[in-house]
Amino acid sequence: MSRPEYIPREDFREWASAGQNSKLYSIGGKPASSFIAMCSHNKNPVRSMQREKKGYGYVKLYRPLDVIAKAKAMCLEVGPPYEAVVRMDIESLEAQRDALQQKVVALEKTLMESWATEELQRLAELCGLKELFSERDIVLAAKPFVRQCGIYFLVNNSKVVYVGQSVHASARIISHVQNKKFDKVTFIPCKQAHLDVLESLYIHHFRPPLNGGGVDGRIMSAPLSIATITEIVGMARIEMRANEEEAYQQRLAQRRMNNA
Repeated sequence: MSRPEYIPREDFREWASAGQNSKLYSIGGKPASSFIAMCSHNKNPVRSMQREKKGYGYVKLYRPLDVIAKAKAMCLEVGPPYEAVVRMDIESLEAQRDALQQKVVALEKTLMESWATEELQRLAELCGLKELFSERDIVLAAKPFVRQCGIYFLVNNSKVVYVGQSVHASARIISHVQNKKFDKVTFIPCKQAHLDVLESLYIHHFRPPLNGGGVDGRIMSAPLSIATITEIVGMARIEMRANEEEAYQQRLAQRRMNNA
């Protein structure tokens, strides 16, 4: 007879009490001692031997080999110890319980979200909104956030009342809400290196009252004066012409080399 792997080799042929047998294997899903008792009750006892045990008198001992052979002859299933089977059943039930609890939590969350969505939609309708957009709609409509560098114009009653510059125009415009009166805004993108020149040009051109422009034509807060702007533009033109001349000479030299 082959030895079940869960019974140690040294115990398979050893004589042991019914209780000790139960610690090694089960029969029909019950402790081995129950099978041994049933066989004795039915006048078909398992092979045994008696051994004197001090303080207990004679004790019946059984070999797992004999008990299992008789159980298989009766077509009964032999398995791991009953306690191990019960433990596995408990672990399986606990796993099922945990899975069910997770499903309950998920269902409760779904119900709460559904209720919240309906309630928020109702409140939106009371506020005069046709519907609340879904998160997917918002995400699809979203655009990359870009810091806007340039010149901005604050307009009030169809007049430019202030001209400013910023490398982060939207934040700068918001800062004016507390101390400047305006109802519209216009923005012109501009490279950071050109901010002072372009802002000064527009301040001199519009003379906005919030930039210090007055009836006498004085401009109090332009970064650059007209004279400075003229000088910068003149230097830029000279540099541009020099670059054009250099480029022309390079093309001319290249042409000569190609014709040589």
